[in-house]
This record gives sequence, structure tokens and C-alpha cells, in this order.
Amino acid sequence: MLLIAAAWIILDWPSTAIAQHLADRQNGTVPASTAAPSIIVTDGELKATIFAYRDGNLIMQYKYYWWRDACYLTYEPTNSAPVPPAACY
Repeated sequence: MLLIAAAWIILDWPSTAIAQHLADRQNGTVPASTAAPSIIVTDGELKATIFAYRDGNLIMQYKYYWWRDACYLTYEPTNSAPVPPAACY
């Protein structure tokens, strides 16, 4: 049961960060530190990959990169969001 709860927390947290980032983009308040995912992926250090499944099907893949002293969540080919540094440890 604890494992299921931990998995839910881990999988829910990225979706919360993504939702906030998308809302910020719509409001025009994306932080200046947000870089193109291609730069982060090329120059950053991959720290973790999380796969999200629904009904046994892969629905999303999240990757965490450490780049220029900050942690970034990348999702889909063209989206990234800065996240708390603790997410990269």
C-alpha cells in the first residue's frame, strides 16, 4: 500500500508542475530561466525518467535534467519547466 501511495505522489507531482507551467505560459508569466528543451537535453545531465501509465498504456514520459545549476522537467518533445532542485536528487 505504501508503494502505491508513493507512486501516486511521484506521478501526481509532475502533472501539478506541468499544469502550473502551462497556466503560466497562457498568462505570459513563464520564468526567464525557462530554456528550450532541446538545449536542456543536449547540455544537461539526465537525473531521472518517470513513465506514467494508464490502464497499462504509457501516456507520458517525464525526464528530469540538471542544467546550469537548476533542475528542469521535460515532457513531450517541446516542453520544459523549472522545478525545485530537490526533484533532481
